Amino acid sequence: MIRNIKLYPYFQAARFLLFWQAGWFLYFEQTLSGAEALLLAACFDIGTVIFEVPSGYLSDWFGRRRTLIASMTAAVLGCLVLYAGSTFEGFLCAQILLGSSVALASGTDNALLYESLNAEGRQSEVAVRESKAIRLSMLALSLAAAAGGLVSLLSFPLAYLATAVASGLALVIAINFQEPETPQQDRQVHLPLQQFREVFRKLRDPVLFWIVAFAAVSLVLEDVPYVYLQPFLREALTDHGLDANAPLVTGFFIAAIMGTSAVLGGLAPVLRRHLSDPAILLAMLAVQLMLVWSMALIVNVGVLAVLLLRMVPSTIAYPLQLHIIQPRLPHGIRATYLSLQNLVSRLSVSGTVIIAAWVFGDSGSLEREALSAIIICYAIGGTVMLAMLTAAAIMFHRRFEHPGEDR
Repeated sequence: MIRNIKLYPYFQAARFLLFWQAGWFLYFEQTLSGAEALLLAACFDIGTVIFEVPSGYLSDWFGRRRTLIASMTAAVLGCLVLYAGSTFEGFLCAQILLGSSVALASGTDNALLYESLNAEGRQSEVAVRESKAIRLSMLALSLAAAAGGLVSLLSFPLAYLATAVASGLALVIAINFQEPETPQQDRQVHLPLQQFREVFRKLRDPVLFWIVAFAAVSLVLEDVPYVYLQPFLREALTDHGLDANAPLVTGFFIAAIMGTSAVLGGLAPVLRRHLSDPAILLAMLAVQLMLVWSMALIVNVGVLAVLLLRMVPSTIAYPLQLHIIQPRLPHGIRATYLSLQNLVSRLSVSGTVIIAAWVFGDSGSLEREALSAIIICYAIGGTVMLAMLTAAAIMFHRRFEHPGEDR
């Protein structure tokens, strides 16, 4: 299992070399329309939603390694279709492929690392190992964003071709993984209906239920500066006559975001010496909410200084979520459970984006007034959810300290 532990951060880095991230919205908007670009963003999440829970069950049944191989194969195919395609139908199929790739890796990657560590008697290292992998992923995203911004000035499709090559590298690494060793009595996987009953039974634990709600709100708030970043930058740059350079600026700005996250993500151990895990998670949610309020109230390049913090909360919070969740789950439902949690989060994201696309209509580019109106709705909803999660964390704070024995 030592091979898995060593290869894991490089696998995560390779699959996050997303060179298309600097220009995907502008590419879709240029080729189709603003409303269709939003719909395609939602289709990515729908593709994730459709395959999320089945992929977790597939992982628990057929193994972590095979599922990750399928994930990277879907990523390569999706990027190649986006490179060669030009129609809404083609883009739709490609977005669903990319969404399915995310779903297949979702939970399976974390389960592979945890079970590899567990086989070596090193399961207590999960938060540290996940934090290292996430920080390396942020550096990969940073490099890909800067390079992708330059490539997008020449051709948006070329960015997808470069991503296909990177996903191919991740596929090669996945092929070299070993299936984690787990005692036979812990490998029990139920028939689908019973499997889901076992998963939902776990949600009787108020801590796990709280994490599900937290993860959903966090992902929605994290996606606001992602989905709406490119039109936001275009509108902000228009004031300075630089809107034609939006892809280049977006690429380097995303690179700066990821670089900031890679550096500040290392603060997690320091924070844990002074704060409880739920307190850290709530603080990270408050930071995300602050960013959304900034975008809602000020469409100006000055907001970019604040948005540099976009990925810092998730870089710190996600390993802590896994640290809380993993010991509470047996092997046989681990990937299914994590996929279900991600399903709830993705449904929340895609639902809000679809509503925004419906309200926006089909009138062309997403301009300043519509952009601010959409984002302020996210800000208000996030404020309400932060208050509710804080009250619940205070109510159940003692339960966070007793995860039960690892199985």
